[in-house]
Amino acid sequence: MQERPLPTESRWKYSNLGATLAGEVVATVSGEPYADFVRRHVLEPLGMSATLVASPPPDHPRLATGYARRLPGRERAPAPFNDLRGLTAAGNMTTSVADLARFAMLQLRGGAAGGAQVLSGRTLAEMQRVHWLEPDWQAGWGLGFRVLRLRGQTFVGHGGSVRGFRSELRICGADKVAVIVFLNADDGEAWPYLDKAFEWVGGAIAGATKPPPPDRRPGLAALRRPLPQCLG
Repeated sequence: MQERPLPTESRWKYSNLGATLAGEVVATVSGEPYADFVRRHVLEPLGMSATLVASPPPDHPRLATGYARRLPGRERAPAPFNDLRGLTAAGNMTTSVADLARFAMLQLRGGAAGGAQVLSGRTLAEMQRVHWLEPDWQAGWGLGFRVLRLRGQTFVGHGGSVRGFRSELRICGADKVAVIVFLNADDGEAWPYLDKAFEWVGGAIAGATKPPPPDRRPGLAALRRPLPQCLG
């Protein structure tokens, strides 16, 4: 039997059970298994062909080996294989850097939903907007996304963690730059790599990819325009 750990609207708490129930709602309303729905409506339109919603077999040829944390005087051992089964909607997905980059590019697009634009720009903006602000006003949560305020910029993203693996995606919408970090160890920390990637190369990438500002100098056509005449 499950009970609420906190009163409603009192404090924020991440809930794997809540994500699992959301997946069950999707399956019930759509009339198809959650994994099939995500594959047809999200993964296939985005071209995320390397992504699996249900756990692959342990000997899958493209599955990386996850490792337990390093202990003093001992070699690092492989971590136990994970299959969340009933909690699939909360964190059972496997993917690649290239596929997750396709998902990140979706978050930077606008326009109406349709085809590869699986969600409208308005819906994406609502997901990335702060719905719960932490007391220090430097971080909060949107709809599924962590929202951070760092060095005068706003970032959205999310991390993942199962035995042997750590991952994180962070997106700067203003610069249209995303950073993805995958680690295959229990004691890995993704955030230092994210921070340094944005600090060291994020601005350079943003500057190199932004279109040049329009040339506002008057051209020859403007100079050749006839002067206005005063008619009396």
